[in-house]
Amino acid sequence: MAPLMDLDAARAFVLAAELGSLVRAAERIGRTPSAVTLQMQRLSRSLGGASLFARAGRGLRLTPAGETALVYARRMLALNEEALAAMRELGLSGRVRVGLPHDLAETVLTQALSRFVQAHARVRVDVQVARQAALAAELREGALDVAVLFETGAGQGRPLPMLWIGGADAAVPEDDAPLPLLRLDPPCVFQSAAEAALRRAGRRWRVVLTSASVSGLWAAAAAGLGVFARTGLALPETVRAVPDLPALPQMRLAFRLGPQAGPAARTLAALLEEAAARLPVRG
Repeated sequence: MAPLMDLDAARAFVLAAELGSLVRAAERIGRTPSAVTLQMQRLSRSLGGASLFARAGRGLRLTPAGETALVYARRMLALNEEALAAMRELGLSGRVRVGLPHDLAETVLTQALSRFVQAHARVRVDVQVARQAALAAELREGALDVAVLFETGAGQGRPLPMLWIGGADAAVPEDDAPLPLLRLDPPCVFQSAAEAALRRAGRRWRVVLTSASVSGLWAAAAAGLGVFARTGLALPETVRAVPDLPALPQMRLAFRLGPQAGPAARTLAALLEEAAARLPVRG
């Protein structure tokens, strides 16, 4: 009988590949680095013994065999997620109103939404893509059943470093020159954190552009107009993290339920959270 790929090992493998580190993958899934190393060894044996990783400085890179294995590991995890969602609540029905931030509206989260709709044809899913403040307000008011939110402070959710984002050729001005800032229309949790960090560091700034959407910030940053604060999730290739600026606090990607959320909303929130755990982070 042919060996089977272990799904727990496949999940650890995908995380290690995305994070470039077995140690960071172990922290994410709550296991020891030695346990994850053993998982990778067993996974390698089940796939014919080919090495999946090679050293790249202080991190890891995928070997050609690892690149191939990653494609299939992701497909297996996605299929497993879809099967669990379908079997967990075969009788789901009703309506789920879900809100997504602009950053994540075109990522694997929308793919997860599509799989949920296909598995639960009797559930009507209404999706709203909006700013963070609007989503949080509508969740409190009961206008949304599920909202994906960026939050600061302690709590549940995927931890994410907040970064300074600029264009590919972004250069940090001298300390005595104001830092050119890009921002969203207030209120914005990222802008508040950015300005607080600059004040603590005694660094001057000036707002050079205000946008109604994150895509507007990405375009302005790519054009070299300035920098802004965001996480490393779903960044376009035209921008990058800018070093040598004041440290920013950590953010969390949280999946919140509204006061009227039922079984369908809880199932969808769990599915979205699992999908978000696989989103790669740049920075």
